[in-house]
Amino acid sequence: MIKRKKNIEKTFQKEVIREGPYKLPENWLWVSLSSSKKDKQSFGDGDWILKKNIDNNGTIRLLQLSDIGRGKFLNKSSKFISEDTFHELGCNEILPGDILISRMADPIARSCIISDMNQKLITAVDVAYLRPNQKLFDKKYLNFLFNSSFFRAQAEKEARGTTRLRITRKNLGNLPIPLPPINEQKRIVDRVERFMNKIDEARHLIKEAKDSFELRRKSILNKAFNGKLTEQWRKNNVQSTALEEIKQMHKDRMDAILSNKGRKPEYLKYDINEVVQEDNNLPETWVVAPVGFLCDSLVPGRTKPKSFTGSIPWVTIPDLVSDEIFSNQNGFLLTQDEIDTVKAKVIPENSVIMSCVGRFGISSVVKQPLVINQQLHAFLPSELILSRYLMYNIRHLDRYMHGIATSTTISYLNKTNANSLPISVSPLEEQKVIVDTLDSIFEKLNEHEVKLNDIDKYLENLEQSILTKAFKGELGTNDPKEESAIEMLKEAIQEQVN
Repeated sequence: MIKRKKNIEKTFQKEVIREGPYKLPENWLWVSLSSSKKDKQSFGDGDWILKKNIDNNGTIRLLQLSDIGRGKFLNKSSKFISEDTFHELGCNEILPGDILISRMADPIARSCIISDMNQKLITAVDVAYLRPNQKLFDKKYLNFLFNSSFFRAQAEKEARGTTRLRITRKNLGNLPIPLPPINEQKRIVDRVERFMNKIDEARHLIKEAKDSFELRRKSILNKAFNGKLTEQWRKNNVQSTALEEIKQMHKDRMDAILSNKGRKPEYLKYDINEVVQEDNNLPETWVVAPVGFLCDSLVPGRTKPKSFTGSIPWVTIPDLVSDEIFSNQNGFLLTQDEIDTVKAKVIPENSVIMSCVGRFGISSVVKQPLVINQQLHAFLPSELILSRYLMYNIRHLDRYMHGIATSTTISYLNKTNANSLPISVSPLEEQKVIVDTLDSIFEKLNEHEVKLNDIDKYLENLEQSILTKAFKGELGTNDPKEESAIEMLKEAIQEQVN
């Protein structure tokens, strides 16, 4: 009996953290995360599942980082292994009610609770799992805690990594967590859930508004490039036809080419009489022509520069975040020698660059000479079409691009397909009116979207403020007369010893 009491006291002293990150209510305790486990096998790492272990005909689902949202199971992964592989590797089965915790950013330590999915589950190596002792912890309480900025900050302190932060399961288990009495945990969960439901409702409304903005953008672009946006303008303004303008300007540029011994443009292979077509669905003053005829194009090389020590930006798809691009976000800047070494090409100002891999319709006008990687395609400045008009037209053709793209593991447009995009071309004067109108409309939409993003950030801060109060005992739900967490922890330890 004496030995058992000593063991209980020894375990208790080991589990309790005397000096926590901040002061708790008198009947709460600081303990390590590993204290919440039910037994030695209930807090562990995911399994090392290699590519060769994946079996699309398998019956055991592999849960991955992509499945873990902030507090919610996202159900995104679709990989499986066979029953034989499960036993050969000695995998740990995940059960309904288990909590999955990400050991890798971004962000680190986000979590979700697994519900009954009517199938056998395991996790990947960067996903820890926790099966809480239900007499000590309410699983919803823990799930809210893990997704708080407080817990994430503690995890980031213990994480290591260069490109992406990762925390070991041991360090994750040593993190301090506040332990209130179990009834107080349930009250906290009830109060927090009510707050979060209201926040989620607000976020849903914000998403609906953003979705409506996106639909409106698509509708406006459609009207712009089928001629309806400027229908009234054409009635009040006499102008030449796009075909007349194109024929004259094409003749002028051909004359210029004959006197120029430099690089010959790509559009020389097009026959103007074959590729420039009238379209009954467009105004009679408009034509349709492949972008490769309207503009010369440049395709980047496949070789990535080995050094970046200059001032010319090296641009990738994530850098295309606005209508005009002046620089990049990655800080990669090249010298002319570094550009020449990999036989890259500098894209001149007023060119239009667009994405040709994965997500289509991303486009920007170049406002400073730059170099692009192989996921982008460049159209050089042209007398036949305004740069911003082309930029907007490319965005209008995103669905068309998906239809003609080559698809392996990811969809992409090769040079031929990229240059074949059918551009609806209005006379230049009307192009200017269309661009000015689109600029004005989208500026207002963007202003509204910025306001919505500000509200979204406010909701995120509000959510974290609520969670901070919850785990400091400041929600007004704590009952000091309730059994202390000290007694609750000792009872749980005693059951384990017995």
